[in-house]
Amino acid sequence: MALFHATAGQVGWVLAVYNVSGTRAIVSFAWVVGPPLASFLIAGFGNRAVLVAIAVVAVLNTATAGAMLAGRNAAAARPEEHAGSGGTWSMPRSRVAVIVLAVVALQSV
Repeated sequence: MALFHATAGQVGWVLAVYNVSGTRAIVSFAWVVGPPLASFLIAGFGNRAVLVAIAVVAVLNTATAGAMLAGRNAAAARPEEHAGSGGTWSMPRSRVAVIVLAVVALQSV
């Protein structure tokens, strides 16, 4: 519920429903497709192939997040488009990097 209310405060209630529904659909798809895909990788290429797949997904996620941050920063440079958005805030990249590294370190344990 926190995700929904945070999104609603950021983009409005109508877009929040669309955004949260899309996020839930992606997670559900990954939940269903992930185990059979991992089984296929293990059967075809061995156990280490799953580690390679996880690394590829991590790199793609990092690239996607970087592209999204660059797009957000470019949009923030044009204040006339964001004049009425309200509730927007920015976090320094160094803090984002520390948070990402902490999450990666905790997941590797």
